[in-house]
Amino acid sequence: MFGRESSPGGPHDTTLRHQLVRNLVLLTLLTAGAVAAVFLVGSYRAVEELSEQAIAQAVTRADAELARFFEPVATQLDVVADWGSSGDLSLEEGNLEAMNARLVPVLRRLPQVTSLLYADNQGREYLLLEQGEGWVNRQVDRARWGEQVRWTRWDARAQVVERWEEALDYDTRKRPWYVGAMSAPPRQIQWTEPYTFYTTEEPGITASLRFASPEGPARVVALDVRLTDISAFTTGVRPTEHGFVAVLAGDETVMGLPARGRYEAPEAIRADVLKSIDALGLWPLGEALRAWRDAGSRAELVEVDTAGERYWAGFRPVRLGPRELTIATVVPRSDFTAVIERQRNITLALTLLALGLAVLVGVRTSRSYRRRFEAMVDAARRLGQYTLEQKIGEGGVGTVYRAHHAMLQRPTAVKLLRPELYDRESVRRFEREVQLTCRLTHPNTITIYDYGRTTEGVFYYAMEYLEGVTLAELSTYAGPLDEGRVIFLLRQICGALQEAHEVGLIHRDIKPGNVVVGMRGGLGDFVKVLDFGLVKDIHAPKEVQLTGRDILQGSPGFMAPEVILGQGADDVRVDVFALGAVAYVLLTGRNPYEEDSPVKLMLKQVQDDPPPLSQVGRAIDADLEALVMRALSRKVGERPQTMAEFRQALERCGAAQAWDEHRARRWWEEHGERLMPAGAPAPEPERQGLALEVTLEMATPRRIAAPGPGRAREPEEV
Repeated sequence: MFGRESSPGGPHDTTLRHQLVRNLVLLTLLTAGAVAAVFLVGSYRAVEELSEQAIAQAVTRADAELARFFEPVATQLDVVADWGSSGDLSLEEGNLEAMNARLVPVLRRLPQVTSLLYADNQGREYLLLEQGEGWVNRQVDRARWGEQVRWTRWDARAQVVERWEEALDYDTRKRPWYVGAMSAPPRQIQWTEPYTFYTTEEPGITASLRFASPEGPARVVALDVRLTDISAFTTGVRPTEHGFVAVLAGDETVMGLPARGRYEAPEAIRADVLKSIDALGLWPLGEALRAWRDAGSRAELVEVDTAGERYWAGFRPVRLGPRELTIATVVPRSDFTAVIERQRNITLALTLLALGLAVLVGVRTSRSYRRRFEAMVDAARRLGQYTLEQKIGEGGVGTVYRAHHAMLQRPTAVKLLRPELYDRESVRRFEREVQLTCRLTHPNTITIYDYGRTTEGVFYYAMEYLEGVTLAELSTYAGPLDEGRVIFLLRQICGALQEAHEVGLIHRDIKPGNVVVGMRGGLGDFVKVLDFGLVKDIHAPKEVQLTGRDILQGSPGFMAPEVILGQGADDVRVDVFALGAVAYVLLTGRNPYEEDSPVKLMLKQVQDDPPPLSQVGRAIDADLEALVMRALSRKVGERPQTMAEFRQALERCGAAQAWDEHRARRWWEEHGERLMPAGAPAPEPERQGLALEVTLEMATPRRIAAPGPGRAREPEEV
């Protein structure tokens, strides 16, 4: 390299080292100067970036809160419309108590809703209004009672407290929520402009829809939503010390009030909701909104100057039926100035220190470790034809990476056996998981591509990389699912497990975290069953059965009672029980059994039946509820005996046709970006087939995973 060899420590070598040190010192000084220049010149841009990040985070949080606020209202409207379409609701005289029995639970599930209205084009109306701990009904029937309104007040025990009549002073058919619903297509939800409720005199907005009724004329159902509840979360959001978030209506009045220090009392919030920006004294917001409108409502960030203070502001439109709301976030530039100066000084000091250390370390180690390091990096990232790109999960048995094949150039998930588990039994388990999974070809089962061992002795296998979320994550995002959608998902899982059972394989770890759902090949709600790490091969010779007699394997809450008692591990009906528990979670948003510790949880499974679905959530179709509770029976003989029988029973349920591929695709097109946003962190282990294997040895305490409602808890000592 240098033209001739030099002996270590010779004059030429010393000169080279001096030159290297001099160059590194010069590089250190130049780098420190460049860093200082970048901070001095780029401080403005740094403030803008910090503001943009703070605004983006606050807007995203507010957007998610609005979705959680309004989407349950739309869901319950659909549910009530379904009841009305099927003849379960009637405006005929004498049906008041039956209507209340069906509709009071709807209002109890929606704290943001004050009242429910049900009307037809003949001027008949039913109103259910929350009042204290009780309820009030208003009934209008022009044909029977003329221009009279009948009122009934009920206490918390559904006992009549008072009845009275008043003169009718308005026509339901002229109310905005009724006119909007009747002018829209059937089953299309309409939202009114914000206004003050006629009955409660609170600021609010009404959602309504019309639907066909078996009694004849079309019906309209509506829910009055209290807008003061939006301010409950907007007043708690502060993107910076002096920044704030507000939600604006279409006429630019304020629906969600900002955190301004004076909205602790509900009366203060009620007094200011739906006031104008200027009336509330939000001058920076008014200036920023005008600047944003002048820019065509396309700028992601605008800067304004008000009373000598600079502000950054961001806006995001949100559709609410035909209406458009706007989430606005405003932060003062001064909130970041001190942070930038402090960050600049710290960074300069750390840069000088790091570069100084780099000079010392680089001279001593660069030559001896350069080639070795490059070789280690290259070897660590390549497994045969696979190049590892990103670690996406780690569990008790292995680590999963996103990778791509050198020739096929397709994304792949590669699972590596943990180095500390290279004993003979662990390797046999790893191989067995691959070999048994490869026997399955059902489209709803995870596909294994390859298995091997590198020259360095690393065991791995490659499987398909799934874009989607687990059923646990879907349940957390969407809450209790519609009966038709649950049936749609369960039928696919039944198909995958039916194939496994027919070849003698029992999964033994079916739970929401081991099932992925998403868009695949243009199909929405496409299911993939993962994690065959605990699979039982009932046809295998005894000498290859790796699970000891005193070891309990599975996930508490989803293990069948007979498995906990050490019986029935070779019976396919343990998967039937687990799938029933999955159905329970999807329909109610909670587990069939819930306790503080895994031991208490399993003891409860053995001793008690889970509460019926209708007692822990919304009303469930009787046929589907009966099937799920039968699958969760502690008596093996009462459950569906095979997955084929389970699937056929699902297909006979009344709601089996209520969800199809068209609705599934439309749901994912609408919610997919929020559920799986672009640039989101890498998927969790369970999403890519890396099972969280749970092993409970009855003689020795171990750590087991106890899933909680909608998601898995951290492992606990038992």
